[in-house]
Amino acid sequence: MASCASAGATPRTCSATPYGFYFHTMERAPGEWEPRRTATSPTYYLPHCKVETYEEVVARNHPDEQILRDNMRMNDIKRIVVATKGWKWTQPLNDSDVVLT
Repeated sequence: MASCASAGATPRTCSATPYGFYFHTMERAPGEWEPRRTATSPTYYLPHCKVETYEEVVARNHPDEQILRDNMRMNDIKRIVVATKGWKWTQPLNDSDVVLT
């Protein structure tokens, strides 16, 4: 289902390229006006995103990535997702997240 949903993803304003998506369930009890989020899916990353490990980022030793290396080390982040289209963007990769192919 997630793969089918990603097929129609298109750039938004300012030439931004989407990187991924997730689903959430909203529910409300009888008599409530505002729904509340009761469940959230893993994040599904589009195929143009790639996974990098902390070791790969450290080995590359790019000067522009010093803050990224420090953040990964101090927050014990083992893997990140990197967008390869549009803006350079990184996000920690959770165990439940999925990179679509």
